Amino acid sequence: MRITFWASLLLALFSFQTAQADDPVPSPNNPPVVRTAAKSWAPLEVQSPSGAHYSVWVTRDASIPVGATPDNIEFVAKIRNRVIVFIDSYPSISGGMSYCQAGHERFLRIASIARPLAIETFHVKVESCRDNIELASPGIEWLPESATLRIHWLQGPDGSGTPEARSIHIGPDAKPD
Repeated sequence: MRITFWASLLLALFSFQTAQADDPVPSPNNPPVVRTAAKSWAPLEVQSPSGAHYSVWVTRDASIPVGATPDNIEFVAKIRNRVIVFIDSYPSISGGMSYCQAGHERFLRIASIARPLAIETFHVKVESCRDNIELASPGIEWLPESATLRIHWLQGPDGSGTPEARSIHIGPDAKPD
């Protein structure tokens, strides 16, 4: 009986040590593997200043780790009980050599709330450590009379690293015109 016990224990310890030796050890030259949430959908809870809650399904981006929750959601506007506009922010996936370890990814989103399940109809990345997108100050301006958003970037999302500006008029179907 004792021999069987000791043999089983040694076998278990040997297999445990072998499994650990095969796992890569995170280091500055070998960062831990982080899965991204690219091309996936995630639910967000958005609260308006009046206290109304909206559950919105939004698309995820490759620069956000899987399972990451927003660290900030800013409510921008509500249009005739049919559309909400908000900005959500997430920590960036950190890279080697301290790249983007304190960075953020921010998205401007438009969602239709005409049905019980709110659905994102448009989004644009407004700030990104990973993609070098930077807003000007003030970067986002809401014009309620015309249901128009104005966005001003120091480095825009078109990828050229140059200033960019967009005006987005939101139609009654919650989609930009």
